[in-house]
Amino acid sequence: MPRAKRLTPDELTRQNEALDQRRKVLLLGKYEEYIDMRFRKRKIQRLMQAFLLLLADPQWTNSSDRETTSESFYLLYALIVKHFTSIELPPIDNLEQLISVSNALYDTGVLNELFGNGEQAFDRQELLKLSAELVAGMQALVETIGNQSADVPHQGGQAE
Repeated sequence: MPRAKRLTPDELTRQNEALDQRRKVLLLGKYEEYIDMRFRKRKIQRLMQAFLLLLADPQWTNSSDRETTSESFYLLYALIVKHFTSIELPPIDNLEQLISVSNALYDTGVLNELFGNGEQAFDRQELLKLSAELVAGMQALVETIGNQSADVPHQGGQAE
């Protein structure tokens, strides 16, 4: 049986630095960018926070435009690109510009290259890990909201 190692501060630093590995990809045949080989849990948490902030944004929640509301799907992909690649995207507080860029990522094929099965794509296992974390985070949010609403006393009476 091999001798077990101790988790020293130096070893912990080495393990942590291994999570910072990136690889160069060529997008659309001519744009050199870098993508994360491993998705850090901390970056996944930041991504979920950013997405929830976007969904709670008054620009978003006050919109009755169905097309704008349907953009949340591509915004999530844009946020993944923002957090796990070297591609510069607008800040999340500029919703209109972020929607425009997220649509451009889709329309130009960049999302297909990053999320597809080709050489330029994110690692499939990392995408599965990200998906599981997002689902767990959303389920926890729904449960929290459900528990909070259960604590709110309901007023009796009939609706008019």
